[in-house]
Parts: sequence; C-alpha cells; structure tokens
Amino acid sequence: MQEFCIGVENKAQEMVTFLQNEFNGYTTLKKAYYIDEIPQNNSTAIVCKLRNNNFTNIKIQKSFRLRMCNAIAEFIIKNYESKILERVINSNYCYFTNKEKKDIINKAFCIVEQGDKIKQNGLTKRKNKIAKKLVEYFESEDSLILNGFINFRLKEYIEDLEYVAEKAVDQYLTEREYNEFLRLLKYFIEMQEPAYEVINIIVNSEGMYHLHSGDGKDITKECVREFELEMQEKRINLDDLLISTLVSLAPTKIIIHNVDLFKNVELLDTIKKVFDKRISFCSNCNLCKKNL
Repeated sequence: MQEFCIGVENKAQEMVTFLQNEFNGYTTLKKAYYIDEIPQNNSTAIVCKLRNNNFTNIKIQKSFRLRMCNAIAEFIIKNYESKILERVINSNYCYFTNKEKKDIINKAFCIVEQGDKIKQNGLTKRKNKIAKKLVEYFESEDSLILNGFINFRLKEYIEDLEYVAEKAVDQYLTEREYNEFLRLLKYFIEMQEPAYEVINIIVNSEGMYHLHSGDGKDITKECVREFELEMQEKRINLDDLLISTLVSLAPTKIIIHNVDLFKNVELLDTIKKVFDKRISFCSNCNLCKKNL
C-alpha cells in the first residue's frame, strides 16, 4: 500500500503546502493522492496516500514517492538549514563570545546565499542530496520522524554546513585581524608628527604610483629610500611599499589623483580606512594630466 507518514514538530501546515505544490505540479499526480493531518501530543503526523485506483501503477508510485521526497527536502532547507548552521557554530566554536558567534552565523548565512547566487545549482544540489537520502529511506520504511532523520541520516549534508561554518570562522578571524591592523596603523599615524603636510599620490596609466609633495615636487625616490633593502630582498611589493610609506610619512592630507587607474581596489580601500578624513580625490588638475 502506497502510504507514508511524516512526523513533524512545527509548521505542519507549511509541510502540507510544500507537498501539495509538489504533487500538483505534475498532471499525473494532481488527483492521484490525498493528505491527512493527525495531531499528536507535541507534533503532527502527516499521512500521504495514493488513491485506491493508483496502487498498482508503478510509474505513479515512483513519481509520488520522488515528489514527496522533493517536498520534504525543500521544507528541510527552508526551515532547518539556518538552525543547523547555528547549532554547529554554537557547538563547535563555543570559545567565541555570543556576539562573535552571532557575527559568524551571519557570515555563514551570507556564504550560503552568495554560493547559491554564484552557482545557481548550489541550492538544487543540496536539495537533491537530501531528496536522495529520503528516497533511499522510504524504499524500506513508510514512516519518518523528521528531526531524527535530519540528525541521523543527513550526516553528509550536515558536514557540508560544517564546512560553511568553518569558512565563516576563517572570514571572521581574517576580518578581525585586518581591523586590528587598521587600528594599529591609525594609532601610529596619530602619534607621530607629519613628515609632509600634503602628499599627492598620482597613479599613471600603467597603474604605477608616484608621490609628490604639496608644492608638486616628485619625492617618490626620497620617500622609498628607507625601504630599498626590503625591496631588493623582495620582502615588500609596490602596494605594500605605498601603504608603508604613507604611514611613515603620516601626512595631514593625502590627495589621490586618477583614482580610477588604481588597480588594487583592496589597497585603495585600506588607504581610505586608515587615513579616513585626510583623503581627497582629484582627476583633472595639472598633476593628473601630466602623469597620464
């Protein structure tokens, strides 16, 4: 007899809607099934049945079971995925504060959402992975307790979410280190006397940087002289050299010319964050035109 029982603790009506939408999406199943809801102590048993005249139709039986599994998989992703991520992070990364864990959880949600946007089949793959496990389960069983199934039969799916949580933690730690780095740079700049009141950063068409003083004098070679040894030993690249030079000079004002030619957007973002209100931009002065 083609009859299956699904035990759910919450949102039973939503589960029924998922099942109905899935079944009704296929002409052969529209009038081939019916669904009962049986309230129990702290849960609801949802019974899905094929009508009597469809019991012997193997094709309809297979389609019925597959569509039911698809609906349950979709319900799990919508209602349990975020809870599983929260549980994993709260359990595996208990050494973070509550606020830190909340930030990590938000990052994990963003990773999943971004992954689904970049890889349009990302959500489909997760859904299919769950549906496959459900199909295997219902080949030998006719009743399912949803919470138990998720905890004990979806280990591979949960491992995927654990990997997402791990990436979220890595992102959080990287950002924390970066913000601490910015804070130290800001502190260092505030504590020292400016070597120049104004520094002009001029970017040419090749993306190279030149430094000029407020009166227009090219001071590039003079400014980088103290870093020449590190450059020879290849311990510092041109982007690192620029930020190191600016921090050591601690100018009161920085004017960036031809900012559209900046190839390293992350470097530009770092300079903005470190020097904040000291930064201004120019794109049409003599220095801009000369270096183009």
